[in-house]
Amino acid sequence: MQINDLHVTRIDGREQLWVATFGEGLWRIDAEGQRVWNTHSGELPSDMLYALEESRADDGSTMLWIGSRAGLMRMHGERLSVFDYRYGLPSNAVRGLSV
Repeated sequence: MQINDLHVTRIDGREQLWVATFGEGLWRIDAEGQRVWNTHSGELPSDMLYALEESRADDGSTMLWIGSRAGLMRMHGERLSVFDYRYGLPSNAVRGLSV
């Protein structure tokens, strides 16, 4: 594994390391291996990621919030939702988060 432009990292409550990169997508690394979401696989609208934060859903599960050049993304389980200007954001570029 080689990540050239590491931007932000986060370790969640399940001992998973999340790595947001500026150009190589979102990586999850744990004891079972690694998983990558990126534009090449069609799973991310942008590989340019700026920010990464974690919150809890009502059921206690982890939600990961990702600021990107293409809007705000939310990862809940394996499901990714994207919120951009069509959802009322003034710009698609989300460079900082506070949850």
